[in-house]
Amino acid sequence: VEVQRNGSPINKSAVFTVAFSDYLASSSSPIPALVVAKPRAVPGAYVPALFGTYLAKLPQPVAPPELNRIVRLN
Repeated sequence: VEVQRNGSPINKSAVFTVAFSDYLASSSSPIPALVVAKPRAVPGAYVPALFGTYLAKLPQPVAPPELNRIVRLN
């Protein structure tokens, strides 16, 4: 599977920042690659509070993203 960004293959040697739930980062994660990923930037932070702070800084009202962000190529 080739991962693309804006229609172009990503640079496999680049560093990317991703966000995902505590569950996906836990040792019981169904995605093993996330378990070995670098630790989250704010260890022990209360995720709902961080998310609320983030949302409050966005232009209001917050609109949902478009639903065509992920496209399967094969």
